Amino acid sequence: MKLLFPSLIFATLLVLVPIIAEAKVFKAENYTVTYPNGCNVDKKENRFSSSSRIECKGDAGFQFETIDQADMMLYGMLQSGDINGTIRGDNDALIDTMLTLEDKMWENVREVERGVDKYTINGQPAPHLVIAYDQPFSNLFGAETTKDFAALVVATKIGEQYVIATYDNNEENFDNFLPQAEKIIQSVKPVGGVVEELGNRTTVTETETDNSFTSRGDDLPKTSALCDTVTTQSAKDLCETLLN
Repeated sequence: MKLLFPSLIFATLLVLVPIIAEAKVFKAENYTVTYPNGCNVDKKENRFSSSSRIECKGDAGFQFETIDQADMMLYGMLQSGDINGTIRGDNDALIDTMLTLEDKMWENVREVERGVDKYTINGQPAPHLVIAYDQPFSNLFGAETTKDFAALVVATKIGEQYVIATYDNNEENFDNFLPQAEKIIQSVKPVGGVVEELGNRTTVTETETDNSFTSRGDDLPKTSALCDTVTTQSAKDLCETLLN
């Protein structure tokens, strides 16, 4: 009987050690994300944008992109098809913009689900979008074919930026990996002292911002001031169109 308890403790440690060693933390400029040990990170940066790709088992993968709030508002204005209109800054409008960006990246994009309160990350709602699309592939002989894929896109606001997290997988395995994918996406945390811990509650400190984008004809100075804050080349091109 005396040997039983040490054996149980040793067996418990053997179980716990792989679980603890399983997770890795990827640190970007303004956020961190926790991912399984079996996944690989591919980080890409240039002077226009920063993105990270995490590849997991099978076709499962994650794309993380940081986009300034001002850039998202500009994309939303272009998405409406009326550059003289006023784009709301609410969550549903953000999802429309996310759908537009995904539609430009993939073929035959179909919206499956959307919501504004299913996920809460860092104490605030994280709007999400689920899509189905055709993923192109090339075989060894150079011939192209397509495969049915699905993606979960979640926008997490950190300060004046959004971290757009996309989980993609083939349709057959999408739901099987989804619970783990949700944990990875919900592990996105800000760095640089943006988050304050108050007991068991986490709050995000933000600066109040104006979530409306006034048209060029209504308020040119406001539009010009917003365009001065964008960082990506695509957003700068949009600003040039709006202001000229």
